[in-house]
Amino acid sequence: MEGQWERGRQAMQQSLDLAKTGETEQALNLLDSALARAAEENRGMWIAILCRHAAVLAHSMGDRRLTARV
Repeated sequence: MEGQWERGRQAMQQSLDLAKTGETEQALNLLDSALARAAEENRGMWIAILCRHAAVLAHSMGDRRLTARV
């Protein structure tokens, strides 16, 4: 069970690191991959957490359209 949490934490941390360096598109792409994996593994809680995280990143980019879509 710890592995699922670690993968999710790593995805969030890596996306934050990318966003801090201005690579927000890459950060969102990384989250897309993490979301796909969470969906394949039927990890509903992580899907919700990662979606919220992606929405915050999109908002920080000023992309209101994408924020609403996430």
